[in-house]
Amino acid sequence: MSSVLVDGLNDDVVDILVAAAETLDRLIGMDPAEYGDPCVDIGEGWESASALALGLLAADLATVPEDQKVTPDEAWKGPQALAWAATSNGDSDSIACIAGALIGAAQSAPDYWRSGGLTPRFEPRYTDAIAAASNRLPGDGVES
Repeated sequence: MSSVLVDGLNDDVVDILVAAAETLDRLIGMDPAEYGDPCVDIGEGWESASALALGLLAADLATVPEDQKVTPDEAWKGPQALAWAATSNGDSDSIACIAGALIGAAQSAPDYWRSGGLTPRFEPRYTDAIAAASNRLPGDGVES
């Protein structure tokens, strides 16, 4: 069985990433209501390469520079991009997980998801693990 981690990038993976980049170029400047399904022309995310490409696409759309967006009112932020990834016709939970991790990692504001109108909910065991890890950070729990 082939593995990207073992075998490295092959032509299929490169093709998927190129398709995602071309999709990003096509979507920038469009009204987000017209984006359609992120899986079109890329894949459905059932294998790691297309899931990563789709997650990157959604994250890229959430971080497009302001001057490339249609209008500030239509500017996508993390919650909208995450919703788009989560409602795809593919492996939407994997795609949204990748997109959410990338979008969140790209933010410097504490409580980014909450300030965008999302309140993350986790199983109690994960909530406890996150709280314990946060308490081990220096200062006020936000790493600088």
